[in-house]
Amino acid sequence: MEELRYDEATKKVFTQEEYAKQFLNDEEFSAEKFKELPIVKIGYDSTADTLKHIKRVNELLIMMSKKLLDRASTHDTSKLSTQEKELFDKYTHRLKDVKFNKDNEQYEEQLKDLGDALEHHHQNNRHHPEFHKDGVNDMTLIDLMEMIVDWKASSERQPDGNVLNSIDTLREKFKFTKQLGEILKNTVKEYFQEV
Repeated sequence: MEELRYDEATKKVFTQEEYAKQFLNDEEFSAEKFKELPIVKIGYDSTADTLKHIKRVNELLIMMSKKLLDRASTHDTSKLSTQEKELFDKYTHRLKDVKFNKDNEQYEEQLKDLGDALEHHHQNNRHHPEFHKDGVNDMTLIDLMEMIVDWKASSERQPDGNVLNSIDTLREKFKFTKQLGEILKNTVKEYFQEV
C-alpha cells in the first residue's frame, strides 16, 4: 500500500503523487517536504478478506448444489432394477389409495408385502434413514434434503397427503429430535408453501 501523509495546512491525507499535484504551478513542492509530513496509518480494510470469503462460500455452495443435482438425476433409480421392479410393479399402485399415518395397519401391511424389494431399496439409497446404521443421526444435510423432497412427493400421491403430518409421524418412527422436525417443517413451508 502506498504511503500516506497528513498535511495540517489542508487537513487532508495525501499520497506523494496527490500532494505534488497541489504544487503544479508552484515551485514549492519537493519530495523532502512531503516526507516531513506525519505518516498516517490506515486501519485494517476487510474488503479483500470479505471478497475472498464470499468467493469461497460461492464455491462450496456450488459444490453442494452439484451434489443435489446428482441426487436429482439418480433418485430412486434402484426401483427400476431387477431386485426391486417386480414387487414395486405389484404393490406401488395399491399404496396410493391408502392413507399414511402411524395407526394405519393397512399401510404397514403394504410395506411388508414389498419385503425384499423395499429392503434392497433402503440398502441402496442413502436418503432413507434405514440405509444408515444409526438412522437419521448418520445422515448428511444432502441426505436430509433428498429425504424431505421424497417425503413431499410421496405425500402428494396419498389421499389427503400432507408432508407436515408425515414429518410428525416419521419423527416418531425414526426417533429424530423435535428440533430437526421443526427444521424440516420450516423447509417445507418455505419452499413448498405448505401450511
